[in-house]
Formats: sequence, structure tokens, C-alpha cells
Amino acid sequence: MGIIGADRGKTHTYCQIVDLLGRQLGLDQKKDKKEIKALSQRVDQLQQKLGPEFVVLENILADIDLKSPDGREIALIIQSLNQSCPE
Repeated sequence: MGIIGADRGKTHTYCQIVDLLGRQLGLDQKKDKKEIKALSQRVDQLQQKLGPEFVVLENILADIDLKSPDGREIALIIQSLNQSCPE
């Protein structure tokens, strides 16, 4: 995550992803399928822009115990990165 946090452009892209995912979660899954699909496609585009490090992070998050020492360290890094995003 240091790669993303150290690069203003990547940080901005990461924040866009967080925003889009938040919007996606707020949509009614039954009524807003078209908008959800559009948001998902935009998230995919932004993730590609961040590069392979972001994909690796997503894969790690799917498998790691966030209560383990490594998991807590990763959670702190993500929390720090999230704090750099505007509300």
C-alpha cells in the first residue's frame, strides 16, 4: 500500500474506488442493476489503473485473518490510506 499512498495520482484513484464501492453498496440490488453494473465496470477500470499491487492486496484480504498480526498491520495500512480520502 506504500506504493499507492506515496503516489498522489494512485491515492486519488484509490479514493475514487472507495467512493464508487460505497455508492454501489447503497444501491438497491433489485432496482439499480444497470447502475450497479456501470459502477462495477468503472471500479474495474480504476483498479487496473492502480496496477498489480492492488490486485495482490485484494487477494490477500480475501484470505487473511484480520485479527492476526499480519492482518492487523494490513488493516492499519488500509485505514491510513482511507483517511487520506476526502469524506
